[in-house]
Amino acid sequence: MKARSVVIAIAIVIATACASAHAQESAPPVVEAIAGESAGTALQREVIERWARLSALRIRFGENHADVLGERAALREAIAAMRRTRARVDRAAVARWIRDRIAEVDARLGELSVSCSSGHPDVRTGQARREALSEALTTIERRGLFVPTLAL
Repeated sequence: MKARSVVIAIAIVIATACASAHAQESAPPVVEAIAGESAGTALQREVIERWARLSALRIRFGENHADVLGERAALREAIAAMRRTRARVDRAAVARWIRDRIAEVDARLGELSVSCSSGHPDVRTGQARREALSEALTTIERRGLFVPTLAL
């Protein structure tokens, strides 16, 4: 009986390590630095990208998946860093960057529409990402700073 418990414990440790390694390997850099960009602008872009990514992950995996929980924690940290920094945010630059991301998502959704139904996971996550980016763009244009609060 004790040997069986040890085998189960080892299997759990291995599965946890594999899941952690997968999450680290699959996480691309959030945003690339832009020369001459203020810290506030870079952090605002990171918050928006993390928000869009979290929105897509929630659609694909549900609320309690490890990737969703990890991205939610990273988003909270990015928001805290943005609040601590209190640096100037170049609204126009962030708005241009968001429009570029929306154009990329729209192009991808256009490609997917040829081969996938509207219920396909890639289509649904692309739509969630686009909605998150659109929300951020509207907020940036109206208020000047985007800080998501929904379901954090």
